[in-house]
Amino acid sequence: MSITYDSTYKDSPILTNEQKQQGCHTHILNKTHTMLENAISKHNKVFCTKFDLKYPLGYQPPQGNQHISKFMSSFNKNLKRQKLDPHSIWVRERTSNDRHHYHVAVICDGNKIQSPYKINKLATEHWQRTIGSDNEGLVTYSSKDEQGNPLPCSHKIRRNSEDFKQSFDDCFRHLSYLSKDRTKGYAPYRTREYGCSRLPK
Repeated sequence: MSITYDSTYKDSPILTNEQKQQGCHTHILNKTHTMLENAISKHNKVFCTKFDLKYPLGYQPPQGNQHISKFMSSFNKNLKRQKLDPHSIWVRERTSNDRHHYHVAVICDGNKIQSPYKINKLATEHWQRTIGSDNEGLVTYSSKDEQGNPLPCSHKIRRNSEDFKQSFDDCFRHLSYLSKDRTKGYAPYRTREYGCSRLPK
């Protein structure tokens, strides 16, 4: 798999640091960029939010991706029923505590949703149901840039606005967090580390 340490991808900034050898997987960047462009081609306003799915302390998650597969299926069905036309991408990561977690980004019709509140509430309900836990705080927002500064949890892009390019770049830069290399490569053999909505050919 190809990794880039460039500061941009397809003319938009990404979260890399060549000096620290912190790169991004280009195949995940490409899927994300295509998904974002596709949403913008369909809707004059696009809303995007990113969140993390974690397990409670002491919980032993399965080695595979049964939970994220079940979660994404029910979560996306709910968003579709609400006519939000969701595009989604998830990645699996592991940190030094040997427990994996997931990052999820959702892009929706911005004419029908402008706040992350509803999506966060739905994500919490579906994740708790998926893993069989009523613990709070399992759906969080924790992205940071190259300097460790927190990133916003959501973005709004208006296709014909004067700040379209800036809004697109800010959103894609944030979503590039999902493609970062340093917390990947720990999944069991033949276990996927990312998945996304089907995109038109």
